[in-house]
Amino acid sequence: MLDPDLVERIRTIFLHARSFVSINEAAALLGWSHEQMHDAIAGQDVDLSTACSGKVVARDELTALTLNVLPIEWIEEALGTRAAGVLPDAVRSRRIGVRVPRYHAAMLDYLAEQEQTTAAHLITRALDDLASERLEVLAPAIPGFAEAVAWPRVHDEQPPSRLTSTRR
Repeated sequence: MLDPDLVERIRTIFLHARSFVSINEAAALLGWSHEQMHDAIAGQDVDLSTACSGKVVARDELTALTLNVLPIEWIEEALGTRAAGVLPDAVRSRRIGVRVPRYHAAMLDYLAEQEQTTAAHLITRALDDLASERLEVLAPAIPGFAEAVAWPRVHDEQPPSRLTSTRR
């Protein structure tokens, strides 16, 4: 059972109607301190956009950050029946069974506990790296693969006149 605060933050991120949030709101929704957000921006781990109110975090950026920091199974659980309407089918989770050496299993358990996440999330992040490395081979071989890797950044929901991306 997920913490009710986490569920509310996830639902706000994925079901949010606005196309951007303030930097402080993004930090709160991600469960980050102001220092963590500042460090992520300074390290170019967060792409800021500009709106009439100043620097903001675009919705697709916030969604991408959330997918990176939280396990997809937690996101799906928090969204409940709305997950199918919010997450592309190729991004939704699917249970698979794998056999790994015991030291790998112990490593995953240890790291997941240290990072307060799941073993599946650690594996997903490693597989995302592999997908990026082999995109040129995998994209033509697997229908929808490139779109799934690029999601949620494949759709610009806001006209450039109101929201333009700026790299810090």
